[in-house]
Amino acid sequence: MEALNAVNTGFALNLFKHECKTQTSTNILFSPWSISSVMATVYLGAKGNTAAQMAEVLHFSKVGGAGAATIKPRRAYSKMEELLTYPRITNKKANVENSSNIHAGFQALSFEINQPTKTYLLKSISQLYGERSSPLSKEYLQSIKKYYRTEPRAVDFLGAAEEVRKEINSSVECQTEGKIQALLPAKSLDSLTKLVLVNALYFKGNWAKKFKDEFTKKQPFRMNKHTSKPVQMMCQREKFNWNYIKTVHAHVIELPYVNNDLSMLILLPDDINDDTTGLEMVKK
Repeated sequence: MEALNAVNTGFALNLFKHECKTQTSTNILFSPWSISSVMATVYLGAKGNTAAQMAEVLHFSKVGGAGAATIKPRRAYSKMEELLTYPRITNKKANVENSSNIHAGFQALSFEINQPTKTYLLKSISQLYGERSSPLSKEYLQSIKKYYRTEPRAVDFLGAAEEVRKEINSSVECQTEGKIQALLPAKSLDSLTKLVLVNALYFKGNWAKKFKDEFTKKQPFRMNKHTSKPVQMMCQREKFNWNYIKTVHAHVIELPYVNNDLSMLILLPDDINDDTTGLEMVKK
């Protein structure tokens, strides 16, 4: 599972860099886990060149073998620089053994994520919707149920795409306590749709060191050296884990949730000296 954690991190950073290049004028919010896990369900049924290409893009081809690097569990805040300067993992061609290791790894990770706790709520919801006129193989259905604890839904995209879209949106909204609504916009599905992959990640937790409402007030948020805008900012004076990453000229602080099982990591760049945001080194 450590090797899978490592390659998922590599994929996440590559995807982050790509999004920063293509989405230059908008904020970015995405879950690498959601993308990796839902694409892994497709990889489960892929063969030949398709499987090899997916393994390469998702970094699955780098799992296994003596040359593969692993990352042992440790305090994330003190290793942010290690993640941002992530070493290349020895490339390995995808094979049957590696493929089994990958899916077993996702099975274990998914089990960990969805374990019920008293201090926070974290769950990952995955679902595949396939056109019923193109049934999936029995072998694939058995494997996806074994590794990913889900059963693909056979639906009528051909004759009722809009109804299926509403059904998918309703399911996601319910699973995420109403936080994700209208995931699929109107007319995003049609009679040509064959497969829809859905993954939603839901989290709700309490800070280990709570912010008091009376200390929340408007303060200037700097967009760049010359522009700022007032936003509501929480405030407290406490001791938190902190580090400085020289390679990207940024501070990193860890805000733990109750029991310190999970944390939020925030990067703050050095003072801005030009018209950039100060995050360019992180994006690279």
